[in-house]
Amino acid sequence: MKILRLWILSTASSLLFPAIAAAQVTGIAVTPAMPAVGFPATITVTGTNPCGAVEINYGALAAGDPPTIITHAITALPYSVKQTWTSVGPRHLTAKGQGNCTGQASIDITVAGFGRPAQPRTPTITGVIGMSTPGGIIAITGRHFGIVSSCERT
Repeated sequence: MKILRLWILSTASSLLFPAIAAAQVTGIAVTPAMPAVGFPATITVTGTNPCGAVEINYGALAAGDPPTIITHAITALPYSVKQTWTSVGPRHLTAKGQGNCTGQASIDITVAGFGRPAQPRTPTITGVIGMSTPGGIIAITGRHFGIVSSCERT
């Protein structure tokens, strides 16, 4: 009889107080997939809630620097943060749950040094020389009338 009562009590407590699944970090992603030096990339950590903190290891921000590791107090996953690297090369990023949050995820990326493609610029007229008569010759001076070189920085 004692065994039966114990089983009934155990079953009733599990129905009244279901086990709460632990929150955990399950993924990390970087957008764009190949970030460029000097331009911010978005790092997104995913997982299950409630997650109150996540530790992100960004790798070295500049050549020769130690890895940058920051613990972010958060309210829920997914969580996104911007990061800018100042040197080229491979990076190994990790996100680790903290406090009431477990789990870890990592990703390998390569920071490119070419920057973003040059953006088209608005042409600017600085002067007009010539005769404004039909058939007359005119010269327009200014900036940014042609094609922007892919090597030119904005």
